Amino acid sequence: MYYIEVDGVPVAEPDALKWAAWFNDVDRRTVARTEVAPEVVVSTVFLGIDHAFQRGAAPVLYETMVFGESDEFDHIGRRYCTREQAEAGHTEVVKGLAH
Repeated sequence: MYYIEVDGVPVAEPDALKWAAWFNDVDRRTVARTEVAPEVVVSTVFLGIDHAFQRGAAPVLYETMVFGESDEFDHIGRRYCTREQAEAGHTEVVKGLAH
């Protein structure tokens, strides 16, 4: 199932063409982006497609990833069901990398 965000709230979008037009705007999908070092970025985005992969589970629609030059941190990821969880998770990852 496809989702878009309306005022920060995920809403199912059954029309794939409408979803694709909405999803095409990268800025609209970005929840947060933080550069924690010159070569390390934490990015949290709205995925637009349910990644729960389990029948009856809450939709997993957000993801935080770490990108950078360090093998230790590159592509560390977390997924969330709500924007609030995603924002809190982003902050937690950024704080964890700052230490």
